[in-house]
Amino acid sequence: KVGIVLALWFFSGIDARADTSFWLETGGVSHHFHPNGYNEGNWGPGITVRDGAYGVSVGEYRNSNREWSHFLYGIYQPLGTGNFRVGVIGGVIDGYPREHAFRPAVVPMASYTYGHLGVDALVTTQAVALKFRVGF
Repeated sequence: KVGIVLALWFFSGIDARADTSFWLETGGVSHHFHPNGYNEGNWGPGITVRDGAYGVSVGEYRNSNREWSHFLYGIYQPLGTGNFRVGVIGGVIDGYPREHAFRPAVVPMASYTYGHLGVDALVTTQAVALKFRVGF
């Protein structure tokens, strides 16, 4: 709930210039490097706002342990050309068994957009994941 309040506060201060984009996230899929019955359909709603190389994302998804995870991430993707960008996301996430409270997370992320469709590829120590989004 705190993440939603912070995201709404952040969104309210955005100057909606031509390079600001708003996205609905659908969650996505993952592939674990050592599969052990993990859930690899990680669907759930989210909202992302991007402004050039920067952005913020808030939402929830069904994680690999079949629990709901809630997240609030900042996005920084300074490298890219055309519709492709590379950088990192960092923020807080919950819902994993060893740490039921929010914990920090930073992972590399590559993004590709085509019109109003986007996909983000994330790599962690456990898995690679694809998140899908629709712009409006």
